[in-house]
Amino acid sequence: MSGDRSWMRRRVLNHILNPEFVEGVNEFLQFAFANEQFVYEGKIKCPCNKCKLWRFGTKEEVKYHLFSKGFTLEYTRWDQHGEMSQNHRVNRNDMYERDGPSNPWRDFVTDAGGFQYDLNQEDTRPEYPNPAAQKFYSLLREAEEPLLGGSEKTTKLSTMMRILNLKSRFMIPEAGTTEILRIVNSVLPEGTVLPKNYYHLKQHMKALGLGYEKIDACLNDCVLYYGEHRSLHECPTCNHPRYKSTRKNLVPYKVLRYFPLTPRLQRLFYSNKTAEYMRWHASRVHNEMEEEPVMVHPADGVAWKHFDRTFPEFAAEVENVRLGLATDGFSPFGVSSKTYSC
Repeated sequence: MSGDRSWMRRRVLNHILNPEFVEGVNEFLQFAFANEQFVYEGKIKCPCNKCKLWRFGTKEEVKYHLFSKGFTLEYTRWDQHGEMSQNHRVNRNDMYERDGPSNPWRDFVTDAGGFQYDLNQEDTRPEYPNPAAQKFYSLLREAEEPLLGGSEKTTKLSTMMRILNLKSRFMIPEAGTTEILRIVNSVLPEGTVLPKNYYHLKQHMKALGLGYEKIDACLNDCVLYYGEHRSLHECPTCNHPRYKSTRKNLVPYKVLRYFPLTPRLQRLFYSNKTAEYMRWHASRVHNEMEEEPVMVHPADGVAWKHFDRTFPEFAAEVENVRLGLATDGFSPFGVSSKTYSC
């Protein structure tokens, strides 16, 4: 596929595309979609002059973009679609690592993203077109990109994080946060733009956080509209309607926000600091006195040791997590004169 790519320059004569360009686009699409490892859910990176390999599109969408906008400049070797030169090596270090001390904002992104790779090690594998990875690398770039020319202390990502921190610390309303963004954008040089309002800022930083699931609930706390009750429009116990009367949208009376446990446990292993604590029960030095053992970790307890004896295969894996449910003060029989604790 390599060779003369002069045809990639889009030319129009009498409102008709150059036939050589049309043929070349079709040849490119055939090549790109034949490399399955670069195709994600039926889409590839769009190399048009607008998307510039940062958006994904189906075959028809990419074809339309290329016909209307042409290829992005200098994309003559299709490395993002499977074409590799004989000795080409992708070095992420060239893209994201700089001389000097570690960038705390970049470290923050890598910990939140959970991408396990060595920034100082060359990688011969191509960068696969995964949208999750795409957002991750975009945030990495913003963690390195100075907000103002030459100043590496203030990056685009750090500025957005500080604005969110201000909102949280001083309980600034959303309208106030939007006004701060408007003022900051007004003094930045042309071409350097932060999100224009709080909503876009929150959406932009969403990749760094841990999401939650919304589950409709009965107003009287009878049931959750989940599983077998997912499609119900009224409570099967008290017959209270699930939604308020509205003309446009179905607005539930009550919503439960569920925070899934698994991704939160995984996040603890993403960071080198917290991962060390998660494995400390196995790597620690036992602190036992000659006469009486001193309990410094739940692993010293009878319950933990009994669990390990009962499930030796589980206990053999250091990173397996044991969950304990604390129910101190919980009364299973409702309010009563007698105190009862589980």
